[in-house]
Amino acid sequence: MNRISETTYYVEGFSTNSSDFVVIPDVLDGGIRVGDMFSKLQAIDFSATKYGRGKPGNNLKQQRNYYGFQDNDDCYVIYEEEYEQLWISVSNGVITGWCYSQKQDVPYIPYDFSNNLLLTFK
Repeated sequence: MNRISETTYYVEGFSTNSSDFVVIPDVLDGGIRVGDMFSKLQAIDFSATKYGRGKPGNNLKQQRNYYGFQDNDDCYVIYEEEYEQLWISVSNGVITGWCYSQKQDVPYIPYDFSNNLLLTFK
């Protein structure tokens, strides 16, 4: 968490292995939560969502393991070409964790910060 002012902070990363948190419910009915079947994500064209901005590189794809996930879990990323990404950890076809993260470098103007993935958390 970073400080903007004396009373205002922003989250630059958040990870969980708890089913108490749901992310992107406006993209996927019911959103994504730990314990969901991974197959729930595989048929979605994430590039066609408002966060995907029509970029095929924002679709779900397998990646090397992300910091904080179990070494034996499969790792996937959604919205990789955006400032904010969603990383998914999967074991035996079940989502075991997810991580919201921001890239280190702030995008250049005229990046549209109104397209905010974090605002979809419940």
